[in-house]
Amino acid sequence: MDCVKAIDKFIDSHRDEMVSDLRRLVAIPSVAAQSEGDYPFGINVARALDEALSIGEKLGLKCRNLDNYAGIFDVSGQSGETGLGVLCHIDVVPAGDGWKHDPFAGEIEDGIFYGRGAIDDKGPAVCALYALAAVKSCGIEPATGARVILGTNEENGSSDMRYCESKGVVPDMLFSPDADYPIVNIEKGLFRCTLEGGFDSRKSAVERLSGGDIINMVPSRAEAVLRGVSPERIEELIARDDSEIVFSVEAEGDRVSVRAQGETAHASTPELGKNALTALVSLLAGLEGEDGSLGIVRELARLFPHGEFSGESAGIDASDRISGALTVNFSILNINDGNVCAKADVRFPVCESLDGLEARLKRRLEGGILKLGECGGSEPHYVPEEGRLVSVLKEVYQNETGQKAYCRALGGATYVHHSPGGVAFGPVFPGCDNRLHASDEFIAVDQLISDAKMYAKAILKLITDE
Repeated sequence: MDCVKAIDKFIDSHRDEMVSDLRRLVAIPSVAAQSEGDYPFGINVARALDEALSIGEKLGLKCRNLDNYAGIFDVSGQSGETGLGVLCHIDVVPAGDGWKHDPFAGEIEDGIFYGRGAIDDKGPAVCALYALAAVKSCGIEPATGARVILGTNEENGSSDMRYCESKGVVPDMLFSPDADYPIVNIEKGLFRCTLEGGFDSRKSAVERLSGGDIINMVPSRAEAVLRGVSPERIEELIARDDSEIVFSVEAEGDRVSVRAQGETAHASTPELGKNALTALVSLLAGLEGEDGSLGIVRELARLFPHGEFSGESAGIDASDRISGALTVNFSILNINDGNVCAKADVRFPVCESLDGLEARLKRRLEGGILKLGECGGSEPHYVPEEGRLVSVLKEVYQNETGQKAYCRALGGATYVHHSPGGVAFGPVFPGCDNRLHASDEFIAVDQLISDAKMYAKAILKLITDE
């Protein structure tokens, strides 16, 4: 029997066992907690890692616990080197509310497995372990070794990966089933910046203005408290507004409160939301007056016009063929007691850099009221489509699914963003909503089996000439 047939037979024969092992992992609420002794991310994350290690040992893999930061599972090769890594994680986000199924019971209904971590990323982790065991069961001696790394901190900053990299356990060639199919080989860079300023608050029309509290989300609410401005004047501005934002006005004494309600979205796709903050700033920029607070508002409205996501007005627009256009999300604003702090989240293409964006934004701000404060982020991630890793994953995906394989770019970062040779490969299929991070997160049991076969055949091909 050839190796491909042997892999299919191995995975099919372990179907019930895979479901049972996933249920054991899902039963542990491995949400990150405060560091405690030898447990950098809390006892429950460490418990889930121990459970995963017991699964690997049962499957006959070489296993070790890397200081409770990750589990390492190996199959050796002739060279003595580890040429390929598969990266998953066993930490999860909190369950939250609204579940029909118990988030930690691993219930199955109509062939669908429900539970927190089912698709992100305990299901794929189980698939990866069984895929490695399936390759091992072929009885071959591959040219190079393969390794599954199960991390523990993907949902809260990926400090586990920095630790793994510092210990030299991350192979140069890597794929992670922790995003979308077919293949994500480009991840835009992340540039986050703070704008700061001040004004004489004693004579200002804007007493307070605030919106947003999470930098990587489109702000759905914003509020301003004004003085010396009539509610009728605000109503006139609202009547001319065409932003689809819902405004409300309330007068109390000599103060007028203006509230804006929009819709949130992730900062990597700001066009999918309705930014209440940019809408409120643009609305208030229409007020007459020359005091400092209104000058700040007008400058912000010029830099971040409502409905513009390209960064053109801020002087930082960019685009390329392979990764698309830069996007800007004006995320957070606090104006209070004469102090201004504004934050923006920028996702930028391969053709730009952190230093380049910072320099361009500084030039745009020259001569204005606002100054550039703290900046940071990460450079774009790009693995060429022509390399062996991507070509093999394409071939395996097409053979296993019958669907065309292609590469795509993401505005967000995946688990391999800081690994130069890494790409994301599944587990979410195009057009499928597996309720990731939401109630009733799920994976189909049939997908659990097909994913394991796909990962195993990719591993086999990448570490041998099969």
